[in-house]
Amino acid sequence: MKDDTHRLHMRFSMQRQDQKRAYEIISAIPPRQRVEYLCGLINRASTQKDMETHILDAVKQALSGYQPPIQHSPKEEPEAGEIPQQMMDFLSSL
Repeated sequence: MKDDTHRLHMRFSMQRQDQKRAYEIISAIPPRQRVEYLCGLINRASTQKDMETHILDAVKQALSGYQPPIQHSPKEEPEAGEIPQQMMDFLSSL
C-alpha cells in the first residue's frame, strides 16, 4: 500500500521573486487540495504546449509552399545625364 504514493519535498527561496510568488500561491491553497491543484496546472500546461506545437507545425506546413505574389512598381529611371527627382528634392532641402 505504501508504494502507491510518493512524497516530493520542495524548497522555495524567498530571495527570488518567482519562487516567493509560487510559494504564496501554493500556500493559499488548502493543504488537502494542493496536489490536485498542482497536477491539474501541470497537465493543462503540458496539453497547451502540445497544442501550440501542433498548431505551429500545421501553420509551417501550410505556408511551406506558399509564395506571395510580388508586385513591382515601375520605377521611373532618369535618362542619361538627367538628375533624379529624389536627388533634386534632397538638394532643395539643404
